Amino acid sequence: MPPSTPILPPEYGWWLAREAQGRFTSTGLVYVRPIAAVEVDELVEARRYFHDLLARPGVESLLARRRSWTAALGNAAQTPYLGPLNEQIVPQALEALLPVWRMALDFLKGAVTTQFGRTSAQAHAYRAATHRAYDTYFGYRLVEALRNAHLHHSIPALRQRVTYDVVICDRCAEEHRVNPELVVELPREYLLSLDKCPAVLKRELPSRPEYLDLRCAVTEAMHGFFEVLSAVASFDQATAARVRALNAMWAQVAPDQPLLVHSWEGERGSRVAVETFADLDWVRCRTTR
Repeated sequence: MPPSTPILPPEYGWWLAREAQGRFTSTGLVYVRPIAAVEVDELVEARRYFHDLLARPGVESLLARRRSWTAALGNAAQTPYLGPLNEQIVPQALEALLPVWRMALDFLKGAVTTQFGRTSAQAHAYRAATHRAYDTYFGYRLVEALRNAHLHHSIPALRQRVTYDVVICDRCAEEHRVNPELVVELPREYLLSLDKCPAVLKRELPSRPEYLDLRCAVTEAMHGFFEVLSAVASFDQATAARVRALNAMWAQVAPDQPLLVHSWEGERGSRVAVETFADLDWVRCRTTR
């Protein structure tokens, strides 16, 4: 999030700034250069396009389920005792996520084939992107297998435990548990026992831990999904231009987050407005590959 009270830029108008998280200025803002209004319009339009892409039915549903999954992990970690009711929070969130995983991918596939045709280069590129994500991310393969299994079987009991960091209070010298985090694990044998366990998983699972970390798996699966989404977004020239504009902005502020700051003279003094782009990190560089 941008600083709540950003300092004014050197002059009125639009400025590209970086959010330096307090490392350079008291507010965390470093002004990079003035930026023309036409360039601002281009960047804001690019942001709007990708926000609209995330809001499409299948994609939005998956992102909503992912947020529910993340919230369930956080809520369960905060409970002192994982009783029978609390132990169901995370499995229920997982079972809600799995059906929309394939729905989101099917939506993207349908959008590509409808616009470009089933035998088009774009349709081939979409299939290549899904294969690449499948080959790259173990979590992607795991979620795919779980989704297929969920159609015919119930998800087995998950192993859940809360981990903490332990700190010692300087004043009382007592130990305190902080930063609780829920670890959720799936028995490896469940996947190996499935009649239709994918061959690639059957080959690699014996070398994996006995219990598989589902938190990491879902995170990896979403990385793969965003790479597929990025590939879809790159299929037309207008989107490629949007990506180039965003990547050029990110390059000028790296490794920090970019902000567009607008300042002007209002009736009651100087005014400031800020445009942010932090929620578009998934676009960064990926669609230019």
